[in-house]
Amino acid sequence: MTELEKIMNNTKELFNIDVNVFEIVQKAYEEHFNRRKNKLGCSEIAFCGKKTIISRLFGYAIETNMKMLHGKIHHKVIQDPEVLKKLIKAIDKQLEAIFKIYKPNKVIIEKEISFEILEGKILEGHIDVATSEYLIEIKTTNVPLKYWSKEIAPFHYIQANTYLGLEQKQFGFILYINLRAFGSQVIDIDEVWNKYGCFIPVVFDKEIFDLTLEKAKLMFTLMEEERWDIASPEYEWECKTCPKEIQAICHGETNNNQVFIVPNS
Repeated sequence: MTELEKIMNNTKELFNIDVNVFEIVQKAYEEHFNRRKNKLGCSEIAFCGKKTIISRLFGYAIETNMKMLHGKIHHKVIQDPEVLKKLIKAIDKQLEAIFKIYKPNKVIIEKEISFEILEGKILEGHIDVATSEYLIEIKTTNVPLKYWSKEIAPFHYIQANTYLGLEQKQFGFILYINLRAFGSQVIDIDEVWNKYGCFIPVVFDKEIFDLTLEKAKLMFTLMEEERWDIASPEYEWECKTCPKEIQAICHGETNNNQVFIVPNS
């Protein structure tokens, strides 16, 4: 039995949740191929601007790998109404204890957002869990959770902070969950959270939000001018995972004049 089959079987057996892998893969495929020059995803801004711009201009899609697929399956499990209900209840209980105030919390699973930050230029995203009081961004990882309990990855924070700014929320949470969570033999959901999950609060930072929007506007401008001279990458490891075709253009090994423009939707 493959690791993917094990995860699927365990999610169905332990939580009575069916995961449609084809649907997940199809959505991931469409997200990557339907991006156009006039659209940017909130999650893209935190990473290498050159990579994103070149992929748009030359029509290269950033591939979805198996790790990402596992992550999307975990998202589906956590977004299941019964699982989410218990999760939200636990968070609200803690907030009530801290602030001594309780408000009925309306929950929206995977809220799609879209904002025009320049004329005809759209910043879009998928908030994993949106409530009337706060947002939750789900992140899957192979890194030990004790690491995440000490600090948040900057690119995860930027994405979550951008959602908070666009939704005009003052705080939210990042839920880190280990990719082994639903491949384990743990049969109690509380035990799953204790062993494989880690919640970190995120407070909105307007200065970082404004800088993020400025970078997005610059990327839109450069795409219109068919240029990619933007300070990149944001992190050294990005070059190692970048597709060879994009690296060749970035390093000047390919004729930059042969740009394939993907039409705006």
